[in-house]
Amino acid sequence: MKVDSQLPTEDISMPMWLLVINPISGGRRKADMTEKIIQFLKVHHIRTHAFFLSGFQDSGHIRHWINSLAPDRVVAIGGDGTANLVAQCIRQTNIPMGIIPAGSANGLALDLGIPRDLDQALEVLIRGQDKPLDMLVLNDKFYSLHLSDAGLNANLIWRFEQSGQRGSWSYFKEMIRGLVRINSFAVRLYCNGKHYRSRAVMLAFANGSRYGSGAVLNPGGQPDDGKFEVCLIRSVKWYRIPALAWHLFRGNVHATPELKTWSTDYAYIRLKRKVLLQADGEILGHHNHIEVKVEHDALRCRR
Repeated sequence: MKVDSQLPTEDISMPMWLLVINPISGGRRKADMTEKIIQFLKVHHIRTHAFFLSGFQDSGHIRHWINSLAPDRVVAIGGDGTANLVAQCIRQTNIPMGIIPAGSANGLALDLGIPRDLDQALEVLIRGQDKPLDMLVLNDKFYSLHLSDAGLNANLIWRFEQSGQRGSWSYFKEMIRGLVRINSFAVRLYCNGKHYRSRAVMLAFANGSRYGSGAVLNPGGQPDDGKFEVCLIRSVKWYRIPALAWHLFRGNVHATPELKTWSTDYAYIRLKRKVLLQADGEILGHHNHIEVKVEHDALRCRR
């Protein structure tokens, strides 16, 4: 898919923005949306180049366009995974990021106050401010801007991907199926100079507060404070599932006995068996240990 976004008559002294688009995220095709974004930015005297993700060496292609175009901003158009990919490509540069939420999960944009409505998101892109954003580094090789976790939610995302479906309704159906197949695992956690042992159905590392579904796991979480929260959900009795879900979506999950939270800038977790891990909606495989560090002020993002 190609969009002719750079016209010969454009003034090369105008800012250049690289648009990175996930063409299938959220179950919506992006050609018309991309054209609207390009025309909007053109009115504001901004040149654009559109790159559509293909799933094949995407990070290498993004870095190629960054080196070739020297853009003044890179804009992620998609869900949390698209924003994560863009952030990894610009984290060692001074190039700021923009986000147009257009995925199945847009939890990061929700936390940053970026509206799902395209017109409103474009206004933020033009009139917002570039503010610092932290990144989490997992096992020295994976990155997370928003929420990563092991266990229940990672399994849900894996099943959602395997279903080949898109959209909020499909995600909700997989969530219900996941809740009736909960398996716990043994956790040994080290953070803040102390050791803890527990059993869990999910262990999350939160640089933000809520999932794209609207479930609030970490009320008050801030993506730029140099800290993250380790959120452990203990084994849940079947009759407690409705109450836990209610509190998650009401934003007062800390009122439940199943959740334990630690705020830290470093954590090391040992798992008795390998557990599936995800970061910002991307599956990272099974792991029996997880080390999490915070990279403070890793990049700047318009919000």
